[in-house]
Amino acid sequence: MGGEPLIIEEHFESLERLIAAGRAKDIQIEYNSNLTNVTDRIMKIWENFKQVRIGVSIDGYGDVFEYQRTPAKWPSVYKNMKKLNDNPNINLKGWFAFTVTPFNVFHLPEFMKWKLEESGLTRFNPITGPRPVITQHMCHSPKYYNVKVLPQMLKDEVCDTYQEYIDWVLASNHSDHVKQKFVSILDGIMDFMNSEDFATDHLEEFKLHTTKLDLIRNQNILSVVPQYEGLF
Repeated sequence: MGGEPLIIEEHFESLERLIAAGRAKDIQIEYNSNLTNVTDRIMKIWENFKQVRIGVSIDGYGDVFEYQRTPAKWPSVYKNMKKLNDNPNINLKGWFAFTVTPFNVFHLPEFMKWKLEESGLTRFNPITGPRPVITQHMCHSPKYYNVKVLPQMLKDEVCDTYQEYIDWVLASNHSDHVKQKFVSILDGIMDFMNSEDFATDHLEEFKLHTTKLDLIRNQNILSVVPQYEGLF
């Protein structure tokens, strides 16, 4: 944890020493990682350990991911996840650590549907596990990146979007376990978002910081959240 462990040389050396000492087979290792740097070296190392547990910092897919995780590139990170998912020699336990912000709050249910139906990432949040869709976290601070900062009109639009996906999943062929978790995640985010109003004090900060970062990064928030056209 802290920084990005998969670019720290001492980390590799430590694991290689554990393998050389014959200890790796008895050790489980756990990471928080953005998986932007998964080398053949670390893959071979992980094959020696009892279990490898990875909470992947993934806040969406495609353009939404690249906007929030600049300068990471989605095709590269997805390739790394697939490489891990499909390696039978690594005892992997993976999950999506999805941080909910104003940048991806509209995208979240689309991501969950993608995870279930298109991703092929069966070993990340497996559907038979306790959290079969994602492992979500709310961004609490700074307050201008908290979803409570949205004006009520946009909060209502988020809720309308979520209801469409709730209707979809309840009519799907997914298990009752998956359906319950899918709905619970969306209900929890809506409750959190509507529990307080940060717009009065912090909406202008959100707009200011977003506009400045878009200028620096040559991005445009409206390319990933067109619902914010009235704000910008």
